[in-house]
Amino acid sequence: MESNPARIKELIGRASEGSLRAMDEIVDLVEKPVRAYLALTAGPAMSIDDLAQDTLITGLQKIGRVRDPDQLVSFFQGTAKNKLRAEFRKQGRRNLLLERHADRVIENLGQISTFLDQGIQHDEVDVRYQALRSCLEKVPVENQTLLTDYYCSRVSTEQIADSTSRSKEAVRALLYRLRKSLKDCIKGELQSVRERL
Repeated sequence: MESNPARIKELIGRASEGSLRAMDEIVDLVEKPVRAYLALTAGPAMSIDDLAQDTLITGLQKIGRVRDPDQLVSFFQGTAKNKLRAEFRKQGRRNLLLERHADRVIENLGQISTFLDQGIQHDEVDVRYQALRSCLEKVPVENQTLLTDYYCSRVSTEQIADSTSRSKEAVRALLYRLRKSLKDCIKGELQSVRERL
């Protein structure tokens, strides 16, 4: 990284005033250390490219907060840390259904274990878990929340209906469709694993 504090301070000032050339030069200075930080700390399912891009954009938007030129890289790495925290929280909410209640949900989705017994014998639990994960990731976030409420938190259809402004019948019908869709998806995922064996 450039070690001339006066030059960096000038770049920060110009970038905070909207100079695209100054922003480009700052990105050149900080992108490698930001990517290195993310590579060491991001989870395996996270996109380092997306996180790095978000970090650089947010850092440039707030570049005027950097008072000490020697803290430029630290500022962007701190921004990356905040992005990672947000991503871990988001993934944590998304994976609540998967990680804490996977077996219960699979059993509720049509006794998938009987299908497994027909041909998939190795790492059965892990295969089931991965199939469930893959299929749930395809479900819209709003419906993931509904599934979490009903299957994990044991919220009644009446309570869900009240909180979502739907009728009880509409909630039951939606749960049925989601369950059937997930069951079909999981069977397809498991069948594809079976065919690769």
